[in-house]
Amino acid sequence: MSDIQRLMRQSSHYSIAHILVVITGFISFPILTRVFSVEDYGIIGLVTATVSIVIAFAKFGLQNAIVRFLEEFKSNKRDEPAATFYSTLFFGPLLICAAVSFLYVVVIKLILLSLLGTKLASLLAFVAFLIFFRSVSIIVTTFLRAEQKTKLYNLIGVVSQYGTVSLSLLFIFYLIKGLYGFFFGKIFVQAIVFFIVGYLLYRKYQIRLRYFSKKFFKEAVYYSFPLVWIEFNFLMLTFADRYIIQYFIGSGPLGIYTAGYNLSSYLSNILFVPLDLAVFPLYMDIWVKKGEAATKEFLSRTLRIFLLLALPIGFGFVAISKELIVLLASSKFAMAYVVIPYIVSGTILFAASNIFKAGLLIYKKTSFLTLIMFVGVVMNVILNLLLIPKWGIIGAAFATFIAYLTLLVLTIFAAFKELSFPIDYRRFFIYTFSSVAMFIAIKSISLESQILNLSGKIGVGIIVYSLLVFIFDKEVRTLVFSWLRRR
Repeated sequence: MSDIQRLMRQSSHYSIAHILVVITGFISFPILTRVFSVEDYGIIGLVTATVSIVIAFAKFGLQNAIVRFLEEFKSNKRDEPAATFYSTLFFGPLLICAAVSFLYVVVIKLILLSLLGTKLASLLAFVAFLIFFRSVSIIVTTFLRAEQKTKLYNLIGVVSQYGTVSLSLLFIFYLIKGLYGFFFGKIFVQAIVFFIVGYLLYRKYQIRLRYFSKKFFKEAVYYSFPLVWIEFNFLMLTFADRYIIQYFIGSGPLGIYTAGYNLSSYLSNILFVPLDLAVFPLYMDIWVKKGEAATKEFLSRTLRIFLLLALPIGFGFVAISKELIVLLASSKFAMAYVVIPYIVSGTILFAASNIFKAGLLIYKKTSFLTLIMFVGVVMNVILNLLLIPKWGIIGAAFATFIAYLTLLVLTIFAAFKELSFPIDYRRFFIYTFSSVAMFIAIKSISLESQILNLSGKIGVGIIVYSLLVFIFDKEVRTLVFSWLRRR
């Protein structure tokens, strides 16, 4: 099996659980956008962003310590028993998560109340329970991941996600209506995950307070906490614009922007995250076993495959974005289509940077990645502050695109100093030309039925792009003929 075949096979493995999780977004998206007003949907986006950012600090990066130190204890490289590892990294994060959640409520109630208003502040304080239970559930399930119990780990992730959607909708419609019901469903499921998995770990690994080690906990914190800033920078790059939109133009435009951003994110999560999960361990394996030349060839071919798929997906998604947003979210969110071209383009650029950054990861220059991410965050915030008052949500989307473009350029500049690889500009031109032609063909389709119109556009787009690539790309023709001969 070739390295590229391994990449595709492992990407498909990673994608199964991930796609099942993302599908819940497609299920809940058309329901939530119809149940809630545009303003309330904007508040959901703002609260969700806040929860994600605070969770990054509540975890303290200790989920990374669980993965890092497990083998040292299991292989008896330390004098301490395995119970010390499990007890320390169970009770320690539990205490920190509780402290961060409590401090978060204090800040909301005593410092930000007058700025946020009573309604928003009360909701933000309520989700402190979600911050705590989500943080500790991530910690306890990371033990399963560290032990490579991937089937159980993924099963819990999928079941909890579907449970969250189901219970949130149940509460919204029947028990606790409105925003509180939506978030209470999330809290309830995360609490169940923590108590069940935590209890199983407690029984199996003799997790007891007497085995807690202050010395080891300090070591774990020292290792993990710097990694929080990488996660924080990424979250700020993703969510900072929400707060600026809310401040300058309010919850209504924020709801429109959030709908467009979320729809774009569902696409990128299904298509690009599995590739990112698979490509890093593969090129590290090739680097160790086959050397620099083979690694460069692998990265070059991976980039070609990425462009072959990402460019038509991006152009096609933009071409049908207006029809898709109306179909899924209703006509009240129709204007969300104006931000999708910028968000989708930025997402593709960010996904491409995960291939280009190989040199920095191989040579352990991760500090450059943190610095690059920080530059992207600063640029994104500054551009949002300048553009949102003038251009509204289009300004926020354009700022996101420029930030991701900056990240890509800086990543290529820094990483290619360590490890460069050939870029096939000829195929880049072929795939771009074919994608533009596909875009024009899609835009020419107009049928009365909404479903038929969307189906027709997608079908014509696939045919046009596939035909043009087959005609102009010799390697694709060879692969197709080879596949037909084998059949």
